[in-house]
Amino acid sequence: MSLYFKLLSILTVLSLTACSFDHRKKVAYSLLYDQNGFEIDEVYAAAIAARFPKGTTVNELIEFTKQSEGKCFPKHGNQLTCEIPVQGHICAVRMIQIKATLSREEIQSITYFSGGFGC
Repeated sequence: MSLYFKLLSILTVLSLTACSFDHRKKVAYSLLYDQNGFEIDEVYAAAIAARFPKGTTVNELIEFTKQSEGKCFPKHGNQLTCEIPVQGHICAVRMIQIKATLSREEIQSITYFSGGFGC
């Protein structure tokens, strides 16, 4: 193998590894949270509505909630409430709550609330 080919191979590998990055979490966090770390309610509400538009199956919301370490409560009539803890400390927690109005097993409308409580 020629010296030129070896150098070209090394430079190619170095340039490929140096160009690898992943800023998705930073971008998502910056979009959803303000400078103090609190939810930007308008952005969160829009993201939830876009993620679960009218016609989405209720199982998709339930699965999303489970994967996010939250839980959904039994349906009351045509409404399902899901809560996801997003941040916790010794005796305080921030949570988001998603309420979905259902028709059969599909989401008809969805609302979002954020809040917290502590000791």
